[in-house]
Parts: sequence; structure tokens; C-alpha cells
Amino acid sequence: MARYIVGFDGKWHESFADAEEAICWAEEVAATGRVVEVAVRRFGFHRFLTGFPESEREALAARWKTPGLRDGIFGGGSDAPHHHYPPVVGHGGGHGGGGHGGHGGH
Repeated sequence: MARYIVGFDGKWHESFADAEEAICWAEEVAATGRVVEVAVRRFGFHRFLTGFPESEREALAARWKTPGLRDGIFGGGSDAPHHHYPPVVGHGGGHGGGGHGGHGGH
């Protein structure tokens, strides 16, 4: 099962079971002036899905293609797809919401 994780401010903040929900929340966060990226995690591998604002999307996607920034450098079972983001913790059963301010209480 794929998970969609949203990262900004140097860390992963949320994990979603639904891509549309992850993208919607990422857009809301980006509207506050942050650069946000959404990644897909499936079978322990990560890949870039999209980023916001749209003007940053190409640069974010290019960074995911850079050797050393993707899956392989995280030996030992780390869930982090980037060296600057820690693993997503909690939300193991899906996005339960509550206490996340401003994304509709999903």
C-alpha cells in the first residue's frame, strides 16, 4: 500500500493513504508561503510526486533525481527519502487528523 507524505520546513509532517488528500493539504500549506513537497512511499522506496508552489516544482523534482538524495543512502531501515527529513512517525493507520491546524479536520 502506498503512503503519500508531505514535507516542508526540513521535515515530514503528515502521511496520507490518499494522494488527493495529501496534495490538497500540501497546497494549503504552500499558500502560507512554504515550499512543500509530496512523496510517494511504496515497498520502502520513495519518489517525488509533486511540489508547491508550482514555480519550485521543477527544482524539487530535479533534487530527487540527484544521486545520494534518494532511497539508497538510508541503510538501516530509515523511512526518510531525503537526508534532511526525518522519518514520518505516528499516523500508522492513516491520516487521523486533529490538531494540525487548518486542513479541514481530515
